[in-house]
Amino acid sequence: MEDVFEKQNSKRKHIPIRASYTKIKYRLFASYGSNSAFGKDIYIQKKNGEAEWSEPIRLGPEVNSDADEDYPFLDEEKGVLYFSSTGHNSIGGYDIFKVDFDLSTNSVSNRENMNFPFSSPNEDLLKEYNVEKEKYLAS
Repeated sequence: MEDVFEKQNSKRKHIPIRASYTKIKYRLFASYGSNSAFGKDIYIQKKNGEAEWSEPIRLGPEVNSDADEDYPFLDEEKGVLYFSSTGHNSIGGYDIFKVDFDLSTNSVSNRENMNFPFSSPNEDLLKEYNVEKEKYLAS
């Protein structure tokens, strides 16, 4: 996704990785945006009626902090957005968080740190997410 916030990302040598969903009608990604006061944040883009991408929308403070967020993943079936963050009073480094996410309004609520065994004092990035751990917690 080199086409989004190209100037800001190239300064930091960052290439946003996207997670596309539903026949690529929308995409969630982490990027440095146009406001340099923010770190790396999570954005959403949706396709309009002409199959063109809308302007990126920065998700609100339930997701984005004044630190870095990365690796968004949306479980559409449950309406839950998972992401990694160094903010939101993390245990240390990146922790894994989840929020309730309404795709139709881009609204988020009920932020929760996934805590141990998902989050630790280490760099816990969602790309290392293990579904078996969640099954373990549910039992």
